[in-house]
Amino acid sequence: MRKVKFISWLSFLLLYIYIIILVTMVVYATKAETDSLIIKTFVIIGAILAVIILVLGVVNLILCIKLKNEIQNSKIFLLVLKIKLLFIPFFIINFSFWLIFWLGTLNPFLILTAPIIWLISLLTTYIFMLIFSMPNVIYLGTNFAKTKKLRYLVYIAFHFVYIAFHFIYFLDIVGAYLTFREKTNLAYV
Repeated sequence: MRKVKFISWLSFLLLYIYIIILVTMVVYATKAETDSLIIKTFVIIGAILAVIILVLGVVNLILCIKLKNEIQNSKIFLLVLKIKLLFIPFFIINFSFWLIFWLGTLNPFLILTAPIIWLISLLTTYIFMLIFSMPNVIYLGTNFAKTKKLRYLVYIAFHFVYIAFHFIYFLDIVGAYLTFREKTNLAYV
């Protein structure tokens, strides 16, 4: 479990460094005397950080699957909830950053690049969101698979909703909170 926690906090730190680089790139791009080499450097560093974060996300997914029995009995759900709450500023800044680029693609000369920019922004943000949901999704998926009896239909429905929340923007925090409450036996209080 220590590896999952370490990778989660490292990814968290790298994502904030990534967003700082993106915002700095926008600030430099708005200056009249901006050197294109500086912007290219920021783009390369941002891309390298994004790849590192994605690799850490895959490693985290593999560890969560490998340690699914330990996740059932751990307190990692509080960690996931904390990280999700600490990511609220990140997603606000990230949304603002990509909105600037999306608005830039409304220029008729950039219309060909619009789908590429939209795809990159949606995929990276969505993947970053899912990286931190893996322990919860593995836990809920395992419980979902265990309770196949008809009398647990309501319980299964709750788990399905909790899992679905982790795959929807803004509701992933609600899903993390509900998973934490359920794991700490506060769900039915």
